[in-house]
Amino acid sequence: MDYFVIVDKGHKVGPVPKDTLEMWAKEGRLLPDAVLPQLEPERHYRAIEVLDWFRSNQAFAAYPRPDAVLPEEDGSKEMVWVWVSCIMSLVGGIFCCFLAIASGSAGIVSARRAQRKGHPGAVAGIYASTFCMLVGFSFQIAYLWFFGID
Repeated sequence: MDYFVIVDKGHKVGPVPKDTLEMWAKEGRLLPDAVLPQLEPERHYRAIEVLDWFRSNQAFAAYPRPDAVLPEEDGSKEMVWVWVSCIMSLVGGIFCCFLAIASGSAGIVSARRAQRKGHPGAVAGIYASTFCMLVGFSFQIAYLWFFGID
């Protein structure tokens, strides 16, 4: 029975025979959560449901390979932290100078992680975090300037 393999951005490869898929799984070229559409009957399977190698061996627990990037690891989680850090940096500037700097720095670190994972908005996240940190810091300086230190 032949299957297709959905690869990067939804492109299909195949049809590929099941024994070739088993070989790819053993080589680490196919992850257990890979989507394998089948034409007859038209249905989608996960590789772990179809391939005997994944079911019979616990060796796939070491997957993904170190160089494999899962779809959910594209830097999206880090970018959420970037925007949360930006908001905390702006709000923190009103209350505490340290919070503005710490939040902005955390946003920059998260954006760099997202950049390493290939997220397309990571550079904008670096700029936004830096900007929010500086604005938050400026809020604190302006507050001290106008109201003095109590």
